[in-house]
Amino acid sequence: MRKMRSAGCWGASFILWLTSTAATANPDSLSGARNAWRAGDYVSAAKIISRLLPPVGQTTEALYIQGTSACRIPSLEDNGWVLLDEVRKRPLTQEQRAVVSLELRDCGQKAKPKTLNSGWLIPASITIESKTFYWLDKRAAPMSQTIEVNEVDDSALAARRRPLDAADAVDVAQQQLENCIVLQQDGFIVCSKSGQSADDLHYAVTALKNHIAWLRAAFGFERPAQTIYVYLVPDIFSLQSLAAKSHGIELAYGTIGYAFERDLSVSAVVSGRKIGTLLHEITHLIVHNAYPNAPQWLEEGLASLYETSKMCGGITLGVPNWRAQILEQSWSKRVTLDAALRANWFQFSPSGYMAEGTRDAASYFSLIRQSLMRLQDQGDLGSLVRAMQSEDGRRLQVAQLLDGSSKITRLGAADRSVAAFRNGAGHLPAFEAEVRKSTGAVDSGMVPAWALARAASAKLTVCTDRQSQSVVSKALDQTD
Repeated sequence: MRKMRSAGCWGASFILWLTSTAATANPDSLSGARNAWRAGDYVSAAKIISRLLPPVGQTTEALYIQGTSACRIPSLEDNGWVLLDEVRKRPLTQEQRAVVSLELRDCGQKAKPKTLNSGWLIPASITIESKTFYWLDKRAAPMSQTIEVNEVDDSALAARRRPLDAADAVDVAQQQLENCIVLQQDGFIVCSKSGQSADDLHYAVTALKNHIAWLRAAFGFERPAQTIYVYLVPDIFSLQSLAAKSHGIELAYGTIGYAFERDLSVSAVVSGRKIGTLLHEITHLIVHNAYPNAPQWLEEGLASLYETSKMCGGITLGVPNWRAQILEQSWSKRVTLDAALRANWFQFSPSGYMAEGTRDAASYFSLIRQSLMRLQDQGDLGSLVRAMQSEDGRRLQVAQLLDGSSKITRLGAADRSVAAFRNGAGHLPAFEAEVRKSTGAVDSGMVPAWALARAASAKLTVCTDRQSQSVVSKALDQTD
């Protein structure tokens, strides 16, 4: 049992109660917590979750069980509220979000919480975001789309997660994409049916490796200590087939790439060396693995920032792309930055082909990319991300410890997002005006001093400006 500080008489009685009831469930499993929760043994359920290591102990289901349980334990209601607020900001269906919102409203009451099942809550790692097309002025450009994934056997997915450079990882990849050309290098398996040469595959791996190193240097995001799989296919129909076979996904129309965290894979329609979509998806994979409770505007903003990049040795810098034009065209009817920062996951994602609200979605994704690029150019993006990750991690850790003597305030995720962004950007309307001015900026070819300093401190290779290269996202050559 984890040692706990006593909060007067209540703290002692809580520990004794926990000791007397914990034997009713397996202390090392999510299923044990689930069974205790269903039986109304909320103390045991909450404490079992607190003992589970991430990622299991921080899945959406685990936090929902622990949050609703803590809401029903005297003196832990604030912990429960914080945990449920954490659940609410994660990827959820509309029905699931309504349930969580009701539980937040009623936190502190003793009524039995709604039963958890696959119809109510889907673990966050089984709801993913992909890159799809957005139609504007009869042109197609990539944007994000909600995808719901059918349940995939956990043991099968776990078996795919292999140590770095494990020899049998090649077999794993070829079982998912038969007759592919394989390159195993630097902890990656690239499996291609898109006609790339050996040099093309080496180029892709080198770019991804350098980019991941930059994510660590700039934001502190660690890459998983296991093989990352990269599947390259020639068209959207091949991607749909791969997704259905390997991940149980029925892809939305127009999807050109997606990341699947549970088996550490990214899959995309890629021709030649046009790897912008890969950079977008690998960013999703790394950010979600390192910062699973990141808000959508941050995770999607970083992924879209790097889809069109200037890569200079170990430095990756987002540069202007087609999203600037979308933002300019939709400026008078745009989603405001304050609303974007407060949005729930998928609030602005369309639900289907030419869905209602598509323009709002395009405006949202364009605004957050341009805003993060502005912070990047000012040298403030890294400190903003690190501060947010540190504070979110601290709050979640304190909330999950269930230590009655550790007080935690009911400050919602939306308010924290706005406050954190203001610390880096200042007055939001004034910052938005600066963002609009910079949407037409042309890449000057210069690497900013802050990026050079960050690369040097992380001992990354730094190129000269003359050696830098641009990696532009061109989805099936339809985004020119």
